[in-house]
Amino acid sequence: MIVNTVLVTGTLLGDPEFRLNNFGCPFLILKLSSKLPYVDALGNMKEKDNFFCAVAHDDLATQCRDLAEGDEILIEGRLISHEWQENGATVSSMKIHAEIIQRR
Repeated sequence: MIVNTVLVTGTLLGDPEFRLNNFGCPFLILKLSSKLPYVDALGNMKEKDNFFCAVAHDDLATQCRDLAEGDEILIEGRLISHEWQENGATVSSMKIHAEIIQRR
């Protein structure tokens, strides 16, 4: 069995982008930062910022339109990858396909 589930908490880096696709279906693009605490080689507590992009579709996109920059959110979803050609090279990126979004 293959499991593809992601759970991320973080802070929205900007207001989500609400759009309609070519068929008129709503989707929402969210960019967030999540801090990962760790201990460095000298035993000092540090934090590393991780950046994520998530996409919500249909009813979830519409329900989350009122989210704003700085909001703390939780996203549960699955990873999806995209590949495209750019200047003769294959480029890829990963996004979270959001299934649940909660304000924290």
